[in-house]
Amino acid sequence: MGDNPNASVLNEYSCSWDVPNLYVADAAPFVNHTEKNPTLTIMALSMRAADNIVSRLKEGTL
Repeated sequence: MGDNPNASVLNEYSCSWDVPNLYVADAAPFVNHTEKNPTLTIMALSMRAADNIVSRLKEGTL
């Protein structure tokens, strides 16, 4: 995840830079293994992606 398509695969909403409307809502955005249970982080990232999807639907850009 990042803010530059040249340095990251996903944007800040877990949406692919290269494939339009492809959201990744699981642990795949993590670049390495975490030492703590990532469940709450995964839930928060998924909620962030869902909020972005709803916003885009309301705008008519999805």
